[in-house]
Amino acid sequence: MRINQEILTEISNNGKSSKEGVMFYKSNESGYKQRWFKLCSNLLFIYNTDINPSINDYNRINPSNVFVMENFIIQTDSNMPNKFLFYFIAEPDVKYCFFCLNSRQTNEWLELFKHLSYRKQRIYLNQLRTKLKTITGIDPLESTPWSDKL
Repeated sequence: MRINQEILTEISNNGKSSKEGVMFYKSNESGYKQRWFKLCSNLLFIYNTDINPSINDYNRINPSNVFVMENFIIQTDSNMPNKFLFYFIAEPDVKYCFFCLNSRQTNEWLELFKHLSYRKQRIYLNQLRTKLKTITGIDPLESTPWSDKL
């Protein structure tokens, strides 16, 4: 996928984040490394630092990697409660493992990941739309330009 680096940098530096913080991260090729993560919409930015890049004049540190969190599967490890991994459906052999320092932090990240994807948000929107139509008798999105696309 081709993505404009300048736009990604702008989003990572100025975008509203759902969550950010330190996690330990490991891809298939490497050992665990402590990194700073920032989740903006469905973009998970990884920084090559373990401190918040928005403090101490780090405002313009570029992320070292970004994941577009669509079409992915999350798995947890019952033997290690603060560990989880995800992989993309298109690349099931490439697993990205994460480890948090405590269960609260792990649960916060997992809850966010569960509701991230555009597809899941669209399903949720249609459920709310149906509920409102049932209650009021009126389709709340009927007169919008995208109503036929939902």
